[in-house]
Amino acid sequence: MNIFNPVLEERITFLEHFSNSCREILRHSPKGHLRVSNEKNRCQYFHVTEETGKNGRYLRQKQITLRDALALKDYSEQALSAAMQELNLLKKLRRDLPEVPAEDIYDLIHPSRKCCFQPIWLPDDQYAKQWLETSFRTKGVGENVPEFFTDNGERVRSKSEVLIADKLKKMGIPYRYECELKLNTGRIIYPDFTVLNVRKRTVYYYEHFGRMDDPEYVQNVMQRLEWYRQDGIIVGDQLFITWETKDFPLSMRSAEQLYRAAFL
Repeated sequence: MNIFNPVLEERITFLEHFSNSCREILRHSPKGHLRVSNEKNRCQYFHVTEETGKNGRYLRQKQITLRDALALKDYSEQALSAAMQELNLLKKLRRDLPEVPAEDIYDLIHPSRKCCFQPIWLPDDQYAKQWLETSFRTKGVGENVPEFFTDNGERVRSKSEVLIADKLKKMGIPYRYECELKLNTGRIIYPDFTVLNVRKRTVYYYEHFGRMDDPEYVQNVMQRLEWYRQDGIIVGDQLFITWETKDFPLSMRSAEQLYRAAFL
């Protein structure tokens, strides 16, 4: 059995549906084609058939339904041709794909050889494990801060951060709490969470702003977001945020939707 590529299969399925839609339109289309003539900044439409020859028969205003059907037919024929060309190529590619993906060849290597080198591409679980085990600098929580601990045993600064950390863990999303980040300006900051999207092998930064009803706190938040922006770290791209106030606490349902969209 050849490699199953979900992106390839999704595209093939789309093209099959698209082609069928084109065929259905063509099945109900009138005979002939549409010729368009632009004279004196005015479009004139002609119905071209075997009987009329290449010039076609002029379509009057009352024949607009026929005109539109012919235009749709011509478009559908071109779209079907392009779709079938791509579809045939993709199906051939699917048949020619190897049985084992390149990144999985390492699993087939004998242990006596595996011990001699590191694979070019680590499996997702090993990659995540290696990332989590890599040491990093953190700011640390001060003595006067209330004690809150996550399921991983990390000490965090608020109940909301406990909820966030435990939800990320439950969803299998690797994270680091308050990992040092040195910006291009030389400024060092500590994002609340540095998160690894294992599938994309991409690191994201995640800030939770927990006191957005405090004007001074909001000013600090705006300054922090500006530091990110100046460094090219843009909200919704590499940086994701959640927030809350006393009257509007953090919604873990909404947070989970964010995590699934951004980090998985």
